[in-house]
Amino acid sequence: MAVTNKPYTLIKFGDPLLRQACQRVTFPLSEETDFTIDQCINTLRHVQGFWEKRSMSIAAPQVGKLLRLFVMCDQRYWYHPKLQYKKFMTVINPEIIEASDEKCLAWEACVSENDRIALVERPKVVKVRFQSVKGVEHDLLCHGLLSRIFQHEIDHFEGKIMEDHAKKYQSTKELEDEVSFEKFRKANKDYIIEF
Repeated sequence: MAVTNKPYTLIKFGDPLLRQACQRVTFPLSEETDFTIDQCINTLRHVQGFWEKRSMSIAAPQVGKLLRLFVMCDQRYWYHPKLQYKKFMTVINPEIIEASDEKCLAWEACVSENDRIALVERPKVVKVRFQSVKGVEHDLLCHGLLSRIFQHEIDHFEGKIMEDHAKKYQSTKELEDEVSFEKFRKANKDYIIEF
């Protein structure tokens, strides 16, 4: 699949498309599905505003396609200064097959919402089942940020957004300068999942 340089327009909160359920992806992948994956990667690379170079994942509905797939920065490269936005993992038809009773309250963000983050409670650990681009099925036990990413993106496939779970909000404008961000980070250290 050749990656183009043209991102889709990012669908923002308030657009009714983000409230629609998505359809399962069929195999073998169609050209349109390949193109959607390509555009998710490019859009994630080119996110503007507060989330530029801070976003870890994007779901197909956020680029206008009602398909159950998302793309995330490959977790093997989350700490790499040059490869974070060059290596990606495509997750197709994911579902949560087990969730821990223990919950985790943490600040969560979405590339479709530039203006604020939300304090969201979710299961701390989930076991997910998904398919690769070749249709191979995988089961994965997810902790920490990976657990949060899977749950957040699976919500998008059901027409849910982080606001549906929010306990509290924080304006991103108030976090733009380093001093304000560090103050927020220290005050909320128990609610921030580091990667």
